[in-house]
Amino acid sequence: MIQDRFFLHAAPSAVQGLARVLSIDADAASRMTMRIVLEAVGYSVSQAVTTVQAMELLDSNEFELVLCNSLSAPDQIDEAVLSYARFQDYEPATAVVTSILCAANGSDAVGSTQTAGSQRLLVEPQNLPDLLEKIADLVAERALSRLERELAA
Repeated sequence: MIQDRFFLHAAPSAVQGLARVLSIDADAASRMTMRIVLEAVGYSVSQAVTTVQAMELLDSNEFELVLCNSLSAPDQIDEAVLSYARFQDYEPATAVVTSILCAANGSDAVGSTQTAGSQRLLVEPQNLPDLLEKIADLVAERALSRLERELAA
């Protein structure tokens, strides 16, 4: 029951169409897992393996969220893609997904933190509901920001 309520909360509104997510991940297994999970809860997912692929997709599509997996993408790829995404006219939300286990070896604290204009989503590898909730929150924040910009114009 709790899980059913969570998935209802996490899935984007069918009235507005599917929220589009660009996932950048060099690891095939991780990339496939992210796609399956996000599509299962109602997101439309495009994927890129390289910075060039990601930038081409950003230019030819409009995304609500751009996710980089920091476990399989070096920091310079994360920053290059996320910086490029932030300068798109449609202003997608951007985030780096980091395992708490990896963050424990670095300086990040557990939770969601802001990193150079992008969210850093720290999640336990087995805590899928937490990841989906954070993704839903980012998509919702992006939608609210977009609505506010349209109303101000």
